[in-house]
Amino acid sequence: MQRRHRLLAPIGAMAFTLGLLVSGGSAHAIPIIGDQTSVLLTSEQTLTDAGVAVSALGSATITNDEVGRTTAVLPITGGDFSPPAITIEHGDAGLQLAGNGVTVAADNLVIDIQALTLSGDVSVDGGDPTTGAIFDLDPCIDLIGSDAQCIDGDGSILFNGYKLTLTEEAAALAQSLGIETGVAGAQFGVAYIDVRLIPEPSTAVLIGLGLVAAAAGRRRTRA
Repeated sequence: MQRRHRLLAPIGAMAFTLGLLVSGGSAHAIPIIGDQTSVLLTSEQTLTDAGVAVSALGSATITNDEVGRTTAVLPITGGDFSPPAITIEHGDAGLQLAGNGVTVAADNLVIDIQALTLSGDVSVDGGDPTTGAIFDLDPCIDLIGSDAQCIDGDGSILFNGYKLTLTEEAAALAQSLGIETGVAGAQFGVAYIDVRLIPEPSTAVLIGLGLVAAAAGRRRTRA
């Protein structure tokens, strides 16, 4: 039987874990077979002001959520759940940004929960792609009360999901699109990850435990 789980920031994952601790679990890898990652584009106004247009690539779509916020939906095509290593693949799905006469495409996106990165194949103006990290991820709940907390486009605080901030390399590409300097570390959006697994009933607890361990460990390493 397939099971669908949302990979929440640590507080949500911990609550999920506590409710399942009695079930135990095994340590072998569980394949991720599908569902989706939704990226709330909190930087939409910044991009619009800079004259940058965002479009979907491959099987990705751009839509509005239930309250009208622009959201990119990336179908999950595979991955591996083997705590603390969790990878989530979005084959033939990505985003394209165009502005200032430059087009940047990011395709075949992969989320690494242990490393807290989102990487992909990046090309400029249709050139040969290079693979590398595009965004750093941070669990939103870890950031509450800090200057780096997750903020919606209207200024409200977001309590779940993963904050996506541009790496230095991606920020350089953003500047080529006409976005002002100083965008390294700027919030691009917030990702909500729903994964579909085929686990043994006793392994459900690993969903919460693995996510908490991976996210918390990465946060300690950065500190």
